[in-house]
Amino acid sequence: MLAKHNKQKQSSNMRPAAVGFAKPRQPASSAPRAKQAEAESAPFKPLPQMTKVIYQAPMSKVVETDGEKAVVALQHVKPGEVLLVEHVVSGVPDHVLNCVLNDAMLFDVLTPRSTPWSVTRLLSDELDALADEKMDTNGFVGEDGTVAVGAAVSAFNHAAPPRAIVRSFSLTVEGMEAPARVLCVLACADIYPGDEIRIEYRDGPSALHPYVEPSEPRATTSVPGSDEGEAPRDEICAPQAGVEVGAVALEAGVEAARKLVMSYSTTEEFVRLCVAHDRLRTIANDDA
Repeated sequence: MLAKHNKQKQSSNMRPAAVGFAKPRQPASSAPRAKQAEAESAPFKPLPQMTKVIYQAPMSKVVETDGEKAVVALQHVKPGEVLLVEHVVSGVPDHVLNCVLNDAMLFDVLTPRSTPWSVTRLLSDELDALADEKMDTNGFVGEDGTVAVGAAVSAFNHAAPPRAIVRSFSLTVEGMEAPARVLCVLACADIYPGDEIRIEYRDGPSALHPYVEPSEPRATTSVPGSDEGEAPRDEICAPQAGVEVGAVALEAGVEAARKLVMSYSTTEEFVRLCVAHDRLRTIANDDA
């Protein structure tokens, strides 16, 4: 699996008002699609933005050349430096596809970008095949078949050996059907100005690509508000054998990333995004 659960309670009175949603995507093998949005009484509303950048390091930036994105270093980056922390969409593939289809910003930022998002294309099912391809290209897949997709993390290209690793944090929120997923990118080697920062993709038991190979280090600090004092669990996409990583620096970077995640998990923005993800799951389940 991509990550273990990390319990984090949220009071129900922290939840914002319900948000509007668009058309759920239904797989061909399941129940018929829900009624098209234009047939409903309420006006069409695309999804709110379904991913959130929690932290992005100032020592790197995204560049684009001939339509291809890459992340490059602006200054010397040492092993263990936190480069990105992003609250991503995650879950079973059909849920992630629903998010990609109905979030215009996420759809347009993911590769391939051959056709821009529009309401007309969404409602005519023109975007379905492209959404599948976007998830195949950008989705991080766990052994349990769940997928995680982020707008910002999708800009990182791959290399072996890599210069950065991906760590996944999972936050289980009371009353939510599935845990929230946060992906963090940390440097695992010295990176110099102008160098492209690449992560490693790995082969795995899923047809989707890339695959995050799991390991399950146990965190040593407890999460405020967690049930029965359970400590947060997370996992790391470890670099290939032969890649030198300063264990102390990497451990410090992981702890810094964990603190950013824990701080974010207490915010209204975190709750709003969790509610949005959960509402879309509910809609899709109701229409199945």
